[in-house]
Amino acid sequence: MEQGVGVQQGKDPAQQGRGQAGAAAQALCRFDAAAAHYRAGLARRPGDADAALGLGACLQELGEVDAALTVYRSLLGADRRLYAAVVKSLTSASHGRLWLSPAALRRALLG
Repeated sequence: MEQGVGVQQGKDPAQQGRGQAGAAAQALCRFDAAAAHYRAGLARRPGDADAALGLGACLQELGEVDAALTVYRSLLGADRRLYAAVVKSLTSASHGRLWLSPAALRRALLG
């Protein structure tokens, strides 16, 4: 059976749709709506790294940096290989944080 347009083989179409809706709302700076889409995705699939990164970025843009850090720490607890992606998201948002010490950043994220 053929996959529909925009549906990646092996991916849950509903989950992919939530991710796309979150990314679209985020691109339009509708961070509340985007966060809601990402949360819905995470409720269905807690290990979705893309949804967690998107949620963290939206929380930062909403000024909820501590909540974003909690999301990022949880994500890194599941897969430390995502450290670079988390650091990029954390430091590039307009409400991000910039650490001058890589060691302090690592402690903040990994404990």
